[in-house]
Amino acid sequence: MFAAVRWFHVCPGAKENKSYYHPDRKIITLLYAVPVILFPYMFNPASHGSWLLVKGYYPLTHLFYCAVLLFNYFGKVKQWERWHLSGIISSVLVFASVILLFAVALWPGLQISTAMEELLTIIIFSVGLLMTAYCGFAMWQVWQWIHEYSTDNFSNTEDFPLTYARSVLIIPVIHALLVWPMVLLDSPTWLAAMQIMLSVFNAIFLISILPSKRKGNPLEQMIEDNREADIEEALEQKLPTEEENKNCPPNRATRPPKSSLTLRRKRLISKSLQRQSASLKRFPNRLAKRSPTV
Repeated sequence: MFAAVRWFHVCPGAKENKSYYHPDRKIITLLYAVPVILFPYMFNPASHGSWLLVKGYYPLTHLFYCAVLLFNYFGKVKQWERWHLSGIISSVLVFASVILLFAVALWPGLQISTAMEELLTIIIFSVGLLMTAYCGFAMWQVWQWIHEYSTDNFSNTEDFPLTYARSVLIIPVIHALLVWPMVLLDSPTWLAAMQIMLSVFNAIFLISILPSKRKGNPLEQMIEDNREADIEEALEQKLPTEEENKNCPPNRATRPPKSSLTLRRKRLISKSLQRQSASLKRFPNRLAKRSPTV
C-alpha cells in the first residue's frame, strides 16, 4: 500500500519535473515493495526457517535502506555520485543474504541443523553490523552537507532542504533502536511490537514526504550551476602572488591551457543542462514557479 501511494501520488505542480522535486520517489517505491518477500512467515509463523527469514530481514535491510535513501536523495541534490559503487556492493551483500534466507524458508522439509543456524546467524550479524556502519557513514556525509549549507558556503541555499535533512537523520537511529533488540532477544513478541511501531512510523513518514521538500526550481538551479562553474574557472586562472613569482617564476609551459579550462567548464555546465533539458523543452513557462504544495 505504501509503495502504491508513493508511486502514484505526486503534487500537481511537481508532475512537470518529478525527478527534481522528488529525487527519491522511485527508490522509495521499490524499497516499500520489498517486504512482500516475508510472506512465508505470514503463512507459517511456526516454521523455524520462516522465523530466521524475518529475524534476519530487518537488520540486513532497514539500515541499508536508510543509507541508500539518504545518499540517493541528498546525493542527487548535491550531484554527488561517489556513493554508487559502495551502494552496489552493499546491495549485493544484503540481497544475497536475504535470498539465502528466503530459500531456506521455502525449502520443503528442510531440517535446519545447529551448525546451519549458527552460520546463518553469523551472516545476519556480520552483514547487519556492516550495514549499520554504512548507514552511519551516510548520516555523517549528510551532516557535512548540512553544515556547508547552514554556514552559507553556498549562495543558493534554498535548493538544499536543510530542515528536512536535519529531521531525517533521526530515522536511522529509530530503526536501529527497534530492530537490534528484536535480533538480540530472539523474540517473536518483540517482533510483533516492532512491526506495529514501524507501521505507524512508516505511515507518518510517508505522509511527511508526499509534499516536495525542495524550495528552488530547476531553472534557478541551472543558473546557479553555471555561476559556480564560472567561479571555479576564475579561481583556476588566478595569477600567482609576488612571493610565488620570486620562488618560481611563471612559466607559460606549466600553466594550464585555456582550452582545457574551457572544456572543464563545459563539462560542468553540461551536467546541469542535461538534468534540466527535458523540463525546459516541455514546460518553459512554469519553471519559474516556486516549490508546489499539496
